[in-house]
Amino acid sequence: MLEDFEAPQNWFTWSGDADPRPTGGMEAVADDPHGGKQCGSFFFDTSCDNGYVSTDLARIFPPQVTALRFWVRSAGSVTLTLRLLDSTGQTHQQSLPQEPAGWHRIELDLSRPTPHHFGGANDGQFHQPFAKLQFLRERGCAPKAGTIYLDDVEVVTATTTEELTEWYWNELQVRAETGVPGSLFYPTERATMDLSVGTPPNGVKVTVRGQLLDVLDQPAGEVPPVELSPDNGYRAALTLPSAPGYYRVQLSLSDGKRSKERETRFAVIPNNRRQGADPDSPFGVNTHFNQGWPASLGEVVRRAGIAWVRDGEASLDDRALPVALDNDLCYLPCFTAWTNRLTQRFKETLAKDPNAERTWDFSEAVAWHRQYAEKYGKYVDAYDLMNEPHGPWSEALGGGWQGGEWLRTFADYGKQVTDALHQADPGAKVLWEDIDQLLWYREFAGMDAAKTIDAISPHPYNLHPSRPYPEQQPTLEQMRDFRAFVAERKLSWEVWAGEVGFSSFRRDDKTPTQFYTALTEAEQAQLLVRMMVLQLAHGVKRIFWYDFMNDGWEPNNPEHNFGLVRNDHQPKPAIVAYANLIHRLRHAAWIKPYVIGGGAYAFAYAPKGDAAKPVLIAWVMAGTATEAIPVASGAEQAVVVDLYGRTQTVPVRAHRLTVGLTPSPTYIEGLTDRDLLPHLTQSSAKADPEAGAQ
Repeated sequence: MLEDFEAPQNWFTWSGDADPRPTGGMEAVADDPHGGKQCGSFFFDTSCDNGYVSTDLARIFPPQVTALRFWVRSAGSVTLTLRLLDSTGQTHQQSLPQEPAGWHRIELDLSRPTPHHFGGANDGQFHQPFAKLQFLRERGCAPKAGTIYLDDVEVVTATTTEELTEWYWNELQVRAETGVPGSLFYPTERATMDLSVGTPPNGVKVTVRGQLLDVLDQPAGEVPPVELSPDNGYRAALTLPSAPGYYRVQLSLSDGKRSKERETRFAVIPNNRRQGADPDSPFGVNTHFNQGWPASLGEVVRRAGIAWVRDGEASLDDRALPVALDNDLCYLPCFTAWTNRLTQRFKETLAKDPNAERTWDFSEAVAWHRQYAEKYGKYVDAYDLMNEPHGPWSEALGGGWQGGEWLRTFADYGKQVTDALHQADPGAKVLWEDIDQLLWYREFAGMDAAKTIDAISPHPYNLHPSRPYPEQQPTLEQMRDFRAFVAERKLSWEVWAGEVGFSSFRRDDKTPTQFYTALTEAEQAQLLVRMMVLQLAHGVKRIFWYDFMNDGWEPNNPEHNFGLVRNDHQPKPAIVAYANLIHRLRHAAWIKPYVIGGGAYAFAYAPKGDAAKPVLIAWVMAGTATEAIPVASGAEQAVVVDLYGRTQTVPVRAHRLTVGLTPSPTYIEGLTDRDLLPHLTQSSAKADPEAGAQ
């Protein structure tokens, strides 16, 4: 059995990058399944006539497959296209016309060559093992919209039971489903995990034992053993702890002769549930719903308490906006649709005449953006003018990373597009981007764009390994000059960090770039919290972590490992740390630096509605330090909370609270304004003295 949709696997949907795009995908639904409680619903809409919709299942296939069979039904006449990718990269394609009917089985003989094939060996022969199964709907086929139901997708093999058993254990696939978005439990929820395996070829029982590890790989308990057998359909529920924290579950499965180790993850986070959107929250994340991410990830974003999503590739057929609306998320579309079109025009014009007059007609792009705002403006909370224009624009027009010739043309474009967005959506904020520092805003103002811009949006990554920590990010020092510049010109500009993140990758000789610093997943979580606190303390109004989900599987590639969750949707420590930060700071009345010794960083903030009980958050950039915090209120103890919500009570002795600090930030709760306010500073270089109000 490849897929019975009872605990559905990850089906990847693709519909191209054209504008507009077709839509569709695969979902598990309880709609008259062939067997069990659910079946697959492959829904599609290709009415734009601009590409196809496909849904893919990439998994390990057994050896010597001779046939593929599955059950299908549809409400009308429709043609389903099936593709199989073999071990050479060759795609085998078959068209399967369907008539209105109830469930019926399709069986494909895979021992004979296929007439329709391309790529790889391109010989029509099936080269095993197979790597991917794909269903798709092509453009131009009637009907252009509808649903095809699938169930019980299985293969037939020619191997012996013993050979198949060996393959089964070598490639053992374990499904561990919590039924909770992102496997992020709230403390009041019963934490369980539905564990299942495919039926072993020899039908024997499988015993499962589990060991829990915390973020530092320290033992955190055991999972009570369970037995998988024909009696329970090789499916059983594991009981998990409900104490706050991030957990890895190391599973050991055995049939008495063979054994296999597998790992899964879950977390218990604060209940950040809210009613409605929260535009005042500073906490956001970058997503790629317009590039094909499954809409279900929106539920994980919301569950973590993240309030904003910034999504690239925004188009007139915006696929990120419905996800935002369904999950009460504020939406910041980022426009990239015109980058290549415009820069290609620049290159072609200047190739013909390098001395051509550099006055450009942007009317088509202006009309497109106006149309977008007219269509979506009532749902959109702000607009990002264009993602990182400096690369393609400077290549076409001259200049570079720090500005130059291209910037003047871009400012002209930006003014026209921003005016169009404001006209169609009055009152909306339009962000103009900067690079990893605050460098371009002065030139923008000098190009008569000052009154057009609503916010400057740097991408304050720590690109260079020589300055790996968020405390070393140049924008922190530049915020003072920025504020003075804005005040002098009586501008209302804000700073929004449109992209910023740290990657949990491993550097080796195959790492494709020298940028970024290699981090563990635990270090990524630490730097997320430190960066967020520092940026907020310096007056940044919104912060969008990049990225929500890992963009690949290569452990040595930075671009594949920026995510808060892995691309199998399992949590990384960073999303747990982010959820705890959001729980404490999303509506803090203020956040200001606290005087502390030993080279440590500390900030006090006032929780919403309880300014008399400010909270301290502290850390050191590297190494360790022990700090004695003066306590004047008479408090006898305080509660120290780590990034993941785990608490420890610490006594106050001789009016001092002694805490150990590490690069992992610590929240210190239970003190009062009498304890902390006298030690706040307005002159620390670690925060902008005019910033900090949220």
